Amino acid sequence: MPGWFVMWAMAFAAIGLGKLAMLRLHEGTSWAWLLGWPGMDPVRFHRAPALRPDIHEANGAWMRVAAGALLIWGVGGPWAGLLGLGLLLHFGIVHLLSIHWRLRGYDARPLFEGVLSARSLGEFWGRRWNRAFADFTGRWIYRPLAPRIGARAAVVTVFLASGVGHDLLLSVPARGGYGLCTLYFLIQAAGVLIERRRRSRLRTACVVIAPLPLLFHTPFIENVLVPFLEVIS
Repeated sequence: MPGWFVMWAMAFAAIGLGKLAMLRLHEGTSWAWLLGWPGMDPVRFHRAPALRPDIHEANGAWMRVAAGALLIWGVGGPWAGLLGLGLLLHFGIVHLLSIHWRLRGYDARPLFEGVLSARSLGEFWGRRWNRAFADFTGRWIYRPLAPRIGARAAVVTVFLASGVGHDLLLSVPARGGYGLCTLYFLIQAAGVLIERRRRSRLRTACVVIAPLPLLFHTPFIENVLVPFLEVIS
């Protein structure tokens, strides 16, 4: 199997397993949450939406879809393609799904929202980047462990789990770069623990972006990303 196929298959399997795990806690949820929304909190999803979408939010999502498509099929190149995929999927299509469900009375908050506004690593990873993962790990890792081993150790455990998960999704299909994704997230954990009260968007962006070559390492770029971009091109 091509590396990109293995990666996407594992990603969808991980979402499915996460949904099943959350169903053990919240029975009687709807098919809309189970099959139509990648978020992991069924209780929040079935509340009335806290913020109704408007035309400006929808236009912004469509603009990110267009920008992502332009980077993938217009600009070209691995890093442009990677950024394009993020804009197209995470900030475009998933945000449009959020708008769709909120218009129908569900509280499907955007999973990626205002990431450039984060003034701390804790804010970035905890509230702005991939709320689905934050909801899942908060319920199954942080909340059970914090009373036993302390909040700081529980935070490190969450980032360690994220690193191992990304190694499975990125390094295993790439057949190389093992452990680099875990190292990236351990750096983020260290950044969260040593953050001072004085917050800074620039400092947060630097800690998130500077070690990205560890996360999207050379084996992943060469063996997964480039072949996938060639297929969809």
